[in-house]
Amino acid sequence: MDEIHRISEAVYVEMCDILGTPTLVAIRREVLDIAEIIRTQSEERKGERIRLGGSRREGFGSVASDVDCMRWRTDHQVICGLNHANIYHSERCTLILMECSKEIPGLAMLQLLTPTHYDSVRQSCIRICDGLYISSALYRENTMGLFRHNSTQHGPCASGQDGETEYDIAYGFACKQWPSVATSFTPRCQSKRWPPNHVLSDVITLGCHVVPIGLKGSPKEDLEWRISFSLAEQKIIQCMDHTQFMCYGLLKLFLKEVLLLEDSNGKPLLCSYFMKTILFWVIQNETVKDWNPSNLLSGFWSCFKFLLSCVYHAYLPNFFITENNLFISKVFGRSQRLLCEQLFEMYNQGITCLLQCRSIRDVLTGAIGCRQYRISTAESDIIPEIHKDVELFDELDSNDIVAMSFSNVGHCFGTLYSTVKNLHVPNLNERQRVTFRKYISTILRSTVFHLYKTSNDLSNKGRLRILNVCLKLLKVSADMGFFSDKIYFALLLHTVGKNSNAIQFLSTIKEKITKSYIIYDRIVDIECYDREIGGLPLMERMRKTVAVNIDLRMIMIKELEFEFSLAARNFIDVPPYVMVLMLLVLCNRGNPQKQNEALDELYLLLHSDEGRHIKKILRGISWQILGICQEVCEDYQGALLSYQKSLKEEPHHNLQEATYLRIQDVQCRHAMG
Repeated sequence: MDEIHRISEAVYVEMCDILGTPTLVAIRREVLDIAEIIRTQSEERKGERIRLGGSRREGFGSVASDVDCMRWRTDHQVICGLNHANIYHSERCTLILMECSKEIPGLAMLQLLTPTHYDSVRQSCIRICDGLYISSALYRENTMGLFRHNSTQHGPCASGQDGETEYDIAYGFACKQWPSVATSFTPRCQSKRWPPNHVLSDVITLGCHVVPIGLKGSPKEDLEWRISFSLAEQKIIQCMDHTQFMCYGLLKLFLKEVLLLEDSNGKPLLCSYFMKTILFWVIQNETVKDWNPSNLLSGFWSCFKFLLSCVYHAYLPNFFITENNLFISKVFGRSQRLLCEQLFEMYNQGITCLLQCRSIRDVLTGAIGCRQYRISTAESDIIPEIHKDVELFDELDSNDIVAMSFSNVGHCFGTLYSTVKNLHVPNLNERQRVTFRKYISTILRSTVFHLYKTSNDLSNKGRLRILNVCLKLLKVSADMGFFSDKIYFALLLHTVGKNSNAIQFLSTIKEKITKSYIIYDRIVDIECYDREIGGLPLMERMRKTVAVNIDLRMIMIKELEFEFSLAARNFIDVPPYVMVLMLLVLCNRGNPQKQNEALDELYLLLHSDEGRHIKKILRGISWQILGICQEVCEDYQGALLSYQKSLKEEPHHNLQEATYLRIQDVQCRHAMG
């Protein structure tokens, strides 16, 4: 075997280990595709669309901790010409004309053609001659705080941090037509035969978007909007083979860890969008004839040389609008010269320049230094089968944001009906069927939440009828979801006063939740899982093994209402085992022996667990819950110690104020009694 091919295979396997094997990437995309289908059904009722973008949507999974998305109004439509105006009902839809810039391809001005009822648009309009134009700068300013009031500008996006997650949200507009400035894209792709015709057809159908950012320094910067093909790019990335996708990942790592030059404003000179564009051009131009694991480094080197050429000429053509130079106002002058020098130095080093990339340095050093270094690129030799289950269940949990996207019961039932219909679409694979079922479980739980809220305004008889419906729906939800979803059923039983039923249900859960085959926070005993669960259908494996944190936005427990009212974003999630033991303490108020047994078990869990049952960032709320349970059992000294321990943990929910107030309350009680 040629040396470069052998080393390439070693790097390929390492990249699969870092970023995901073909099946893991497919799992991430399938889950996001289905979540998007369900969210679209939900969003249509709100007159808004949200599309996830960035690395996570491309399939890089949890490696991509940030969230990028685009939001736009469905009742505002951008058209490429006045001849398209008759497609839409102007009384239902605000029409916006895209006037593409002739001087700077890829930019456009937006003329408002019909009235708008949307304040952010109306307040962003500027009259120029006889036309009303939407200012990109004003629109950016007017939408900046829609998601979080403390968001800051990052390019066209509102950027900030939501808990542990960094976000970039672009508020733009959709255009269902393919813009005239990109008409050469289709014949070029057809002649080059990439992307394939069926993908190309989908890409054209998607149209484009406009996002609020102009060319820096342009006289019309505050009026210019950038034409975005982000949805088209997602389609193209998904048609790549896995070696091409790993090359993309390698380029992103190389950018992040090696190409660290900054521009005059102290911002990174290059971005991952440049790397994606370069890879598109390299694939389309067939610079690499055969993409496979043994040619990964050849693919990377072709991209590197393409980058070097673009930097040298200060010209990187946009993949969709070739006249649009992505390097304009970015790579020029001193920055261009320094980057050129860095890249030429690396070019002279050859492929060993990758040794500067710390993520793959060890495996690259080993492969270069030992000619006997051989490694299989077969997926079955890279990861065990259980990793596919863990990845699927983790993606289902982390993308379960459909849970909070419903505004009322009718909204829930409408989405439930559409989702159940999707479940019967032919040719779904087993993972996709399980994904739909899990989201049906989530929608049912949301339905219960809204029904339960409405029951407070009813007569006793009406309320009882609604509560019985809620319990039945939640039982169905628990049977279709994760193992830990059963806790919501027990939680509702406790909330409505059916403590004896809840105790029976919780005892069964407690017996199983400590089993080694239970998956919590991606931790599981692989041998035990294979032995006890491995032969079961995927749906059964999910129902029996997956434990995730309990989201108390759905059904609030009275004893935590104080914490909930003061928590960051009014959000509290609790480790499932901790939630079970807390409920057993509360449900056994009339049985001191059983109550103390549950309290002792919770005490031992907090003092002995090293991450198996309590995620590190949730130790604070767990100590808080132990303190509350100790107060319930009138152990005020123990409660005081638990609250003090809660203060020492990572403030994930920002409960310090609640904890200090509880400490004061306990100290007063202790002093009085």
